[in-house]
Amino acid sequence: MKVRLAHVGMNPTEEWSARKIAEWFSGRMDWEAVPGKGNYFLGTEIEIMEERGPGRFGHLAFAVQDLERAMEELEGKGVVFDRARFKYDEEEKIAAAYLKEEIGGFAVHLIEEP
Repeated sequence: MKVRLAHVGMNPTEEWSARKIAEWFSGRMDWEAVPGKGNYFLGTEIEIMEERGPGRFGHLAFAVQDLERAMEELEGKGVVFDRARFKYDEEEKIAAAYLKEEIGGFAVHLIEEP
C-alpha cells in the first residue's frame, strides 16, 4: 500500500478563527487562502476548518490509490474505522474514511487519489 500525506487540517480555537489563521499564513507566507465549503485551503497542503472538526488539534489526511483496498489492509493490521464519520461523494462512494482512534491528538482519514 502506497500512502502519502495529502494535507494537514487545522481546527480553529477561541483566539484563532479560520479566517484569521488563513490571513496569517497568506500575509506572511504568500499563500493564497482559498475559501471552500466550511474551510480554507492554503495550496493543497493545509486545510483550515471554519468549525472545530474531528481531532483535538485537527486532522491528517493520507492519500491512497485504492481506498477500499487500503482499508482492508489496515483493518487486517487492527485499525478500526469510524464509519459514522465517513464522508461520501455524489455517487455514494466513500470520499473520506476516518479512523476511530486519534493519533497524537489528530484525527486521521484516508482519501483516494490516483
